[in-house]
Amino acid sequence: MLAVCMTLIDNDKDQTSFEDFYYRNRQIAYAFAYKILNNSALAEEACANAFFSIAKCFKKIHNYSLHDMDAYLIRTIRNACYAIYNKENQNPASSIFDLKVEDEPSEDFYDDIDLDLLIDAVRKLDDKLKSVIAYKVYYDLTADEIAQIMGISKRTVFNYLNKAKRQILDLIGGDRFE
Repeated sequence: MLAVCMTLIDNDKDQTSFEDFYYRNRQIAYAFAYKILNNSALAEEACANAFFSIAKCFKKIHNYSLHDMDAYLIRTIRNACYAIYNKENQNPASSIFDLKVEDEPSEDFYDDIDLDLLIDAVRKLDDKLKSVIAYKVYYDLTADEIAQIMGISKRTVFNYLNKAKRQILDLIGGDRFE
């Protein structure tokens, strides 16, 4: 890992300085990461990501005081830990469209549904919620594609989809379908 970081630094003096910084702080960084993640492999990954990130901008920060460098390292480790934690704990079925459905809905489902009521419920939604539903259902776009088109985050796309689902269920008497 150190060798990869060293390739990002051009100057020999800066490489030596980074190497000293790495050996002085690697155990502290690992302990801090392990405290957040409670997993050895994830803590090592967070440390590698943090030192890699620091190596990329080491030319800018190598003149910081020792105290400021340590603070910068802790912030970088913390951010790397949270990024890994969020990636690991991401709910794979975070959208109603990602859930497994039965091959054929029951006959009762079609008898109970009133399409006019459903259409009216969708029409009553805010424009942003209607847009997200149209992109997802009609155009069959992924959350990433929708986010890019609308200029919002992927998480916001999922929030809009879930909000639209709740509002539609409220408007059509969703307690029958849950």
